[in-house]
Amino acid sequence: VSLTWLLQNVNKDTLQAKFCVNREKESCRTPRNNDEVRQAWDFFYNVGDWFAGVGRYFTEKDRSIFQGRKVVEGQLRGKKYLYSIEGNGIFVPVLPIFDPTNTNDTMEMSDTSTSPLIRAEDVNRFLEKQYLTMSEEMKAVASHFSSQPFMAATEATIVLLAKHASSITTYWGESINHIEDMLCTQLYNAIGKNVTSNDLNDFVRYHNQKLFADSYAPEPFCYAIRRDGCFPDGAISIEEKTIGGGNGRDNKGNDNKHAMTFTRQLETSNGGYPIMHVPINSATYVQLTGDLFLHAWMLQQFQDKPSFQLVSRARQFSSFLLLI
Repeated sequence: VSLTWLLQNVNKDTLQAKFCVNREKESCRTPRNNDEVRQAWDFFYNVGDWFAGVGRYFTEKDRSIFQGRKVVEGQLRGKKYLYSIEGNGIFVPVLPIFDPTNTNDTMEMSDTSTSPLIRAEDVNRFLEKQYLTMSEEMKAVASHFSSQPFMAATEATIVLLAKHASSITTYWGESINHIEDMLCTQLYNAIGKNVTSNDLNDFVRYHNQKLFADSYAPEPFCYAIRRDGCFPDGAISIEEKTIGGGNGRDNKGNDNKHAMTFTRQLETSNGGYPIMHVPINSATYVQLTGDLFLHAWMLQQFQDKPSFQLVSRARQFSSFLLLI
């Protein structure tokens, strides 16, 4: 596992952490969605995965030894397995704590006198609590596994510390999610609802109708397929599939909205556009005539990538040919 990120965020002179989030970057969105926290997230994930692998190696090795046939039955009596080690008694000093009463005596890494960070002496108390509980657990594990013939106190201590290190990385990730959830909760309380991509699409649709004149405003891409002077044979449309739209337009609670396109009809009466011939097979071709339209489609992305589908529907006892 690489420790480069950790060493880069430690002051070599004072041995204090110098991690900070650059809020001036355009990529900084939220306490969790920024470059610095993403790098820290990758580091803690890799470290936690490495420690979990170390603990898993010893526990599986311990289990495989006593599953062999060459082990004397008397050695199994009173056997203590490494997978029984939990490490829950060790205090994890990673907690999302804010101290609103701390206005004067703040941590040295804080630049303002109103920082909600807890004081350095409180952090030292947390670390001292971690050290005391860790020492007690290590003594208990060493005493518990001292009489084991194969995996003894040394291996048991390694498994204990590996599980504790994994707990630290897990608590760190949960703390970051808790801070992010606090911000989301404040935003939800201010707006009164969770803003989704559907809300953004509705917002853009509404304001496009007010921004553009009627002759230039985007229109739903949904057209009837017909011959001159005849009843429509079907319809063609481009639909955006949104999950849980709320209008109940299908049996799964989805809401299919038509894509909004800018449409322009091209002039074809002066013969400026040649007639298109599309071969179907060696003896048959289709001649395309009629009105010619040009459609422009402008999309916006909020969170998830939108899903669109080209839908063609033919009426009963009718048919038409769709070329793509």
